[in-house]
Amino acid sequence: MRSEGLLAWHDGHVTAQGDDMGTERDEILTTAQAAAILKVPESTLKRWRLVRYGPRSFKVGRYRRYFRADVLAWAAGQIEESV
Repeated sequence: MRSEGLLAWHDGHVTAQGDDMGTERDEILTTAQAAAILKVPESTLKRWRLVRYGPRSFKVGRYRRYFRADVLAWAAGQIEESV
């Protein structure tokens, strides 16, 4: 495992450092990976970001990234309660 600041490389995956470092919950995703999880085109995810909708994201240099936990939490929040 290699560590640089708040990010760590472990078994070919970049993760955020923390108490549960290396778990799937803190895995860092690309826009393509986040879009695949949500089953939407990348362009939809980009458009949502422009109108401040969708899961939280952040930039690493010029690259947009998402935490898997944020993508999954946002998706779970989209489930409407049955009336």
